[in-house]
Amino acid sequence: MNRLFRLRFGVTAVFAMALLAVVAVACGETSQDTFSGEAGFQGEQVSDDAGLGISGPAGPQGPAGGFGAGEERRAVGGGDSSFAAQPTSTPAAASPPSVPPAPDRPDIEFDLGDGGASNDILNPSPPQSPVGQQQPQIGSERIIVRNVDMSIEVTSPASAIEDISALATREGGWVVSTQSVEVHRGAVDIRIPADRLDQVLAELRSLASNVVSEISTSQDFTEEFTDTSARIRTLQDTVDALRELFSRADEIEDALMIQQEITRIQSDIEAMQARINFLSQSAAFSLIRLTVLALPQSVDIDAGEDKLAAVGRSVRFRAEFTPPEGIDNFFIEWDFGDGTGRQVVTGVAPVNTEGRVISAPVVHTYRDEVDSPYIVKVKLTATGESGAAEGEDVMVVTVNRVPPIEVFAGDNRITDAGEEVTLRGSFTRPDGVDSLTYTWDFGDGSAPMTVDAEPGATTAEIKHTYANSRPQSYNVVLTVKGDTPSGSTEGTGNMQVFVEEPESLTAGGFSPGDSGRSAFRTLSSIGAGLGTAAIWIGVLSPLWIAIAAVGYFVYRNRQRNLARRTSETLSASARQQSTEV
Repeated sequence: MNRLFRLRFGVTAVFAMALLAVVAVACGETSQDTFSGEAGFQGEQVSDDAGLGISGPAGPQGPAGGFGAGEERRAVGGGDSSFAAQPTSTPAAASPPSVPPAPDRPDIEFDLGDGGASNDILNPSPPQSPVGQQQPQIGSERIIVRNVDMSIEVTSPASAIEDISALATREGGWVVSTQSVEVHRGAVDIRIPADRLDQVLAELRSLASNVVSEISTSQDFTEEFTDTSARIRTLQDTVDALRELFSRADEIEDALMIQQEITRIQSDIEAMQARINFLSQSAAFSLIRLTVLALPQSVDIDAGEDKLAAVGRSVRFRAEFTPPEGIDNFFIEWDFGDGTGRQVVTGVAPVNTEGRVISAPVVHTYRDEVDSPYIVKVKLTATGESGAAEGEDVMVVTVNRVPPIEVFAGDNRITDAGEEVTLRGSFTRPDGVDSLTYTWDFGDGSAPMTVDAEPGATTAEIKHTYANSRPQSYNVVLTVKGDTPSGSTEGTGNMQVFVEEPESLTAGGFSPGDSGRSAFRTLSSIGAGLGTAAIWIGVLSPLWIAIAAVGYFVYRNRQRNLARRTSETLSASARQQSTEV
């Protein structure tokens, strides 16, 4: 147990000293480098098919230990997955010079308890490269990784890809990949020596009919390279110290524990060394990724005449053009100029036998006239067996607000069936509104009547006869329409016509049918009146009784008063006669 404790204490001490050495070396070396890279390396994983070829003989497509013919992509800094690297001085940045010596370590003695003398285990000889390769001498050179993305237009993409491939081989590089799935489009990735990058880019520009885009980015990985190299040296020192402990261990348990630590650290060293090798090889060659497009033919496309439009009204757009022979895939893009987005149509229809076609219509509605007039653009992009074609045109759309027409259809009317009735309405006549017409819809299923309004007129009058009466009214609608420079405008109004059954009269003066109907209506009216009177009498019978009682009392009282006055008058008359006698 004491021996195992002392052994584990020794391993822990080695790890602690290794960690201190890593910090010291990193601080010392990074302090000499005051320039930080444009972006750090973000991705550490290399795809299985990356073809980096960290070690091995030179192949037909690349140098020994460099990028293989089946090279793919590697994620760096979250950007493009390809590398194009260049040192600041010469391509010799990838040359394998000597490794700087490790910093001095303090002597630590461990007594392993086997009776032997104390051993100095942290002053090993300078380590060798962990994967059989030497690391590059940094010195004044920097590890610069560049990406160059280029899009060009040429007459023939297939021929251009062949010329680009020959250029890469001639300049000492190789073709990474090519893609040509369409006649009018292709792609090729090449690697060329870093010191020939500017010359090759100049030749590519001269090869193209038009350079659509060219993007060149660079990233400085010198700081990462320096830090990783220092970590490798420090970890190698740790491995050598562990191997010394392994050689002195006399217990199987101790040996297994030390071997596990050696294996783990060695795995880390190999991963770091692979990263170092990749950055070193990237300094020797630059990657150019090219998108090769067919130079499009020019097509005259006609968007049509300028338009006047009304706010809130739909406007239709169509374009005409004559496509080149062998072009049959069309993309017609419309930009209406009001910031509402673009519309794309692909359908076309022939206009005549001369090959001219017209695009499918697009419909757009302008919501206001604040920014009027609007510039409408149409762009044609077409492809086919003969290559590509394009064209564009513009038109102007002036948007205004259309003045409304106020309409009054008239008051409701009552008429008899078969009797001609005159309908009268009125409307406003805004400035700028011409060619006014008004239409009456009588609501009885008959054809509407349209009349041209006379100049300056603001009334609409018409006569109509309703053939049949009915309990519900007829809904009459008056519509007034007019034209403005921005489009048509209209207004509507409505009214109700009640149609009743008329009373019939005959020329002879008597009509049994009409008389019978009249008598029936009369008797019905009388009977209805009598019935209503009887109901009211019954309802008011207490009142009638009270009125009769009051009348009877008044009558009796008047009779008594009259008898008394008569008696008094006779008595007075008799007394007067007696006196005279």
